[in-house]
Amino acid sequence: MSPERTFNFMTDQTLPSPEKLVDLSDLVKLPRPLMSLVKGPVESLLGLTHINDYYTSIQHLPRPERETRFFELSVEGLNLKYEVDPEGLARIPKQGPLVVVANHPHGMADGIILGDLLSGVRSDFKLMANEQLKMCPELAGWIIAVNPFNTLEARRRNLAGLRESLAWLRKGGVLVTFPAGSASTFSMQERRVMDGVWNSNIAALIKKTGASVVPMHLSGRNSLLFQTVSVLKREARVAFLPRELKRNGRITQTIQVGDAMGAEEFGKFGSAEELVADLRRRSDALGSKFD
Repeated sequence: MSPERTFNFMTDQTLPSPEKLVDLSDLVKLPRPLMSLVKGPVESLLGLTHINDYYTSIQHLPRPERETRFFELSVEGLNLKYEVDPEGLARIPKQGPLVVVANHPHGMADGIILGDLLSGVRSDFKLMANEQLKMCPELAGWIIAVNPFNTLEARRRNLAGLRESLAWLRKGGVLVTFPAGSASTFSMQERRVMDGVWNSNIAALIKKTGASVVPMHLSGRNSLLFQTVSVLKREARVAFLPRELKRNGRITQTIQVGDAMGAEEFGKFGSAEELVADLRRRSDALGSKFD
């Protein structure tokens, strides 16, 4: 379980008014009278108010402290809770290049939780995550940005992310990845909530750097509303992720950590797809302990 926190958020009204992290006006263009009418209710409905309240609560801290303690502050401020077996933490190599592969059941909460978990084991980690998260200045230094959409421009920009990931691993760092690229959703074919296809690019990073790999599995799933929106209009689900982050605060996530795989184990796989399929099976097998 995540350690007890001693940080108390300040609410000193004499502090200067901080800037919002996410403002509806930046996301949707509406006439000013209409925006002033709907802004409050819509931001509350989508969970933006919850995120902005948290961000306001840490603005009194110096930015260097907000950056170095970002995951700790976020777990506390967003009321995220998780449990992990101490024996699982002991399986994480304490040095050398390492790739963490995990399922992606929730979205934003997954990266925050794994960041908090790993910060208690190693400080040299980065998360491969959606480039939109760089809108949070404190998170920018922890992120290797990728674009989850399958467009020509996204693929071009993702090449830069892959090169950055390769360099980071060659320095001996930890790269946390969610190969599905987006939160788990209901599959009509499988009749269950599950990750989408895992991207095989991660296999090239593993083989080129000789990094060890640790599979992980996070419990849970997003709400019925999120799953319904995903089925009806997949593109629209992004707007509901902040709402799911607030919902995550009511649930304790369970994290299972698998055994580390060394580079010598990867030679038996003939293709990148086979390696990634094996890693996904390992993550799913960890999940069978509590699903």
